[in-house]
Amino acid sequence: MTFAVLLVCTGNLCRSVAAEQMLTAVLRGHPVELMSAGTHAQNGASAHPLTVQAVADSGSAPFTHAAQRLVPEAVAVADLVLTATRDHRLAVVEADPTAARRTFTVLEFARLVRADGDGRGTLAELRDSAAASRAGAPATAADDLADPVQGSYADHVRMVQTLAPAVAVIADAFAHVSPRLQQTSL
Repeated sequence: MTFAVLLVCTGNLCRSVAAEQMLTAVLRGHPVELMSAGTHAQNGASAHPLTVQAVADSGSAPFTHAAQRLVPEAVAVADLVLTATRDHRLAVVEADPTAARRTFTVLEFARLVRADGDGRGTLAELRDSAAASRAGAPATAADDLADPVQGSYADHVRMVQTLAPAVAVIADAFAHVSPRLQQTSL
């Protein structure tokens, strides 16, 4: 049985794509299905070339990507939704109000699972624990990932560098709740 994780940003060209690719690199072959979408994506659009380069330069394999627009059905099947910003989180919850407790910004989720400690249990229990912890530590602007889409290569690199520690924390937290993930080296 797989645990479905949906990553969401605006155009599904930069932030959600980078997070999806970086998580794929560390969770490959394990019971996690990663997918991404954008709140205003044009279906089929390619990932931003500077994002592709920044992700490759960070050590992940080169990739191709076709953007997908966020649809309520994608939210409904996701066990966990990780967004680039609090505004994206709101858009996800507006698309599917039942997703409120399983939707976080990616930086917020990393902060909450890091604070949670050992995270033992199932992936669903890890998610639920993060949701319970959120009541005492709501998301702030610091949990929003800046959009590099109109920026320079340095802006795309900065976005990837901001994501990298969050991806490492999330991969580590997943490893503590999945025996197969414990074999993954970061």
